[in-house]
Amino acid sequence: MHSAAPDRDPLPLRPTWIEVSRSALVNNYRRLRSRLAATTKLMAVVKANAYGHGAAETARILQTAGADAFAVATLGEALELRAAGVERPILVLGYTPAAHTSLALAHSIALTLFDLETAAAMDAVARALGQTLTVHLKVNTGMNRLGVKPALAPQMVAALQGFEALRLEGVFTHFATADEVDKRHAEAQFTRFQRLLAELERNGLRPPLAHAANSAALLTMPHTHLDMVRPGIALYGLDPDAEQCPLPEGFRPALTWKTTVAQVSDLEPGEAVSYGREFIASRPMRIAALPVGYADGFPRKPQNWGSVLIH
Repeated sequence: MHSAAPDRDPLPLRPTWIEVSRSALVNNYRRLRSRLAATTKLMAVVKANAYGHGAAETARILQTAGADAFAVATLGEALELRAAGVERPILVLGYTPAAHTSLALAHSIALTLFDLETAAAMDAVARALGQTLTVHLKVNTGMNRLGVKPALAPQMVAALQGFEALRLEGVFTHFATADEVDKRHAEAQFTRFQRLLAELERNGLRPPLAHAANSAALLTMPHTHLDMVRPGIALYGLDPDAEQCPLPEGFRPALTWKTTVAQVSDLEPGEAVSYGREFIASRPMRIAALPVGYADGFPRKPQNWGSVLIH
């Protein structure tokens, strides 16, 4: 699988490209799946163009591999997946204006809610169209971005289930520190979420799906798997945190960044390279100039980029 020039020319007009390994994506998916109970669903997170790997291509590969559902950040990302032929359930994790409800309905996309005003507006649109909108409620257990507070969640769930044209399929939260060695905050978040789920269960309000685990929690907090997990970064073979939460052995980075050598030249001691003269040769050196820069996400500030393989 390649994400290069649109015409897939092996020598594009701009000779810098990425290659994404289908086998690595499938390998990483299977390794994550193997850690789950048979009844636990896996929702693959492919937001932000699948973390730069190509959302449409990645989602099609993971759909074939068996992913139960997909998560994105925006409705636009969800529509891109539908246009690419992705048929599995898709959940928009972020905020969606009520004015876009009809688009979500037309393409069978589930939306996230966290306030009753938006819920009522979406219900009105769905009722007018004679359709039912699938929604998930986000609960803020300690991330303090989007979400309803746990204390208000039971009445919110009851209200959502009372709307004629909304189907509350799930309730979820998101961990702030699951990728850290110190799990105290993550465990406190999960305790709050469990208490909410227990209260919903007692009152006959618990929706079919409860989900919390991101990549780090999937790998290091198996008790948080619940009905569904939402791995993102681990699917692509990248560490949730290189120092505190590295991936287990067997995962493989899916993306390789490639370019061509534009020029090879020699430096004398004392000669400097590029803006700011940040690098100064301490000895005679041979250097290669590569045609990459800002447009490729390569910042000007010098840093240790590891190794460059020359073929």
